[in-house]
Amino acid sequence: SKYGDNDCDGVDFMDLWENDGPAAETMDDIDTTTYIEFEFANRVESLIESHKISNDDDDDDSPFFLMYSMHLPHYPTEIPKDEYQTWEDDENMCQANNDFIYPELTNGDDFKCRSAVQSQVNLLDKIVGSIVDKLKKLDLWENTLLVFTSDNGGSYEMDDTAGNNWPLRGGKSSSFEGGVRAASFVS
Repeated sequence: SKYGDNDCDGVDFMDLWENDGPAAETMDDIDTTTYIEFEFANRVESLIESHKISNDDDDDDSPFFLMYSMHLPHYPTEIPKDEYQTWEDDENMCQANNDFIYPELTNGDDFKCRSAVQSQVNLLDKIVGSIVDKLKKLDLWENTLLVFTSDNGGSYEMDDTAGNNWPLRGGKSSSFEGGVRAASFVS
């Protein structure tokens, strides 16, 4: 696929589950040409729509729980071309561990690592906003509790992602503030 092979030590694998079983029968059942986060976001929105439709039919206001563990921002530092924005005060040290930022940008000398990470954060914000808009459109927002949190601070390794936790010291995998404090909010 244009976003890389899904293999581990040469063994094709799939670790994508829905409810209590695999989300697809084979790798051929998964669209590997689309940026995966768009697939997850679309699935979240379709689950919300399905819940609304089933409750409208039953005239029931049953609650539902949905957990979306977004992968943004995260290594590998990849982003669709049309979502990639650059800033001039950047560096390209992530070329050591990234094959590309988007499939057409493979020359590591042209990488802008912090720009790619910031572009991932911008896309995260766009996706969360789209989900909130969907909840509002379906008149579900007023009775929704949204919890947004991260599992750790940003990875600060310049050869992977070039995250930035300033003014906190440290990052992902460290016990310093930059590793254990993370952005969170409840709405």
